[in-house]
Amino acid sequence: KSEPPPAFPWANLPNGVRLIASNENVLALANDDRYVYAGHPWGVAVYDLKGQPVTRIALGEAARALVTGDGYVWAGTPKGLFRIAQADWSVAHQWLHEDVPLKERHARTWPGPNSDWFDNSVYSLALDGEQLWIGLHRNVQRLNTRTLELRAYSFEELKITSWAGFDQFVIDGQYVWIDSDHAGLRRYDRTTDEWSAPEHVGPRDPLRLVGLVDGRVFGDVYVDDALRHRLCLIDRQTLDVSVIPLATKKEEQLVNSPLRYFGKRGDQLVFGTEWPGYVFDEAANTLRPIRKEIEQMNERLRLQRKEHRGDERLQGLQD
Repeated sequence: KSEPPPAFPWANLPNGVRLIASNENVLALANDDRYVYAGHPWGVAVYDLKGQPVTRIALGEAARALVTGDGYVWAGTPKGLFRIAQADWSVAHQWLHEDVPLKERHARTWPGPNSDWFDNSVYSLALDGEQLWIGLHRNVQRLNTRTLELRAYSFEELKITSWAGFDQFVIDGQYVWIDSDHAGLRRYDRTTDEWSAPEHVGPRDPLRLVGLVDGRVFGDVYVDDALRHRLCLIDRQTLDVSVIPLATKKEEQLVNSPLRYFGKRGDQLVFGTEWPGYVFDEAANTLRPIRKEIEQMNERLRLQRKEHRGDERLQGLQD
């Protein structure tokens, strides 16, 4: 007979309150040297490093982004920023709409008097020393975690004309890179306290950030309607874009989705769209397809799964 699961207590429920919540819908993950933190639609669950439950913190909002540092867990939600103290799991809340005049603030149900997701919704968080970068639906803000001084960057500073939804940060020495589906890539320079936007390439999608890989900044650019997406290298200082061609047949030149970084295959960088599809040939400065290699690997995995079918450890895996 299996043992019942260990109790999973709540850290901040009032006396007499019983809360029923699922731990299956995980929106964000973070960890430190003691705990693993999972963001859920109702708040944050805390586990030890062996996966055993420690406590749950109810926030009343979805914890969509999590970071930890200096004894605190920071949770980004549609209602702004929450700070959870690891010493006693106490919670503090910070609205992020103070830079918006009261009469111009939005509401979840329009029209309405209460500000909510449009002005406060957090998409991403990144700790940078004692600075916490906050990517919101409408802009980017920076919080000094020691003094709690908050700096909001305007549309003009960010070189945007409307909401952006910045959902990715990359900390890169002198620079901070941010990215969004809607607005594309922006670069912050610490020495000038200014944001820069690369020149728009192509007729449609903005230049997107793929990532900082082996010290180089890779991006995705929509070249034209015939080729569509291509990998590119972005110069840190000038933001010049160098498009990397595909080493394929003419009929295989179209890439219909943005490219992403998947990791390394030996010493080669692997990129693709929904799945790995190319390696970066640095000597030739091209992307080379690896479709046959991927198909062979998938076939080996299929045969291994077939060989071990019935093994309880593989329960839930599909061919």
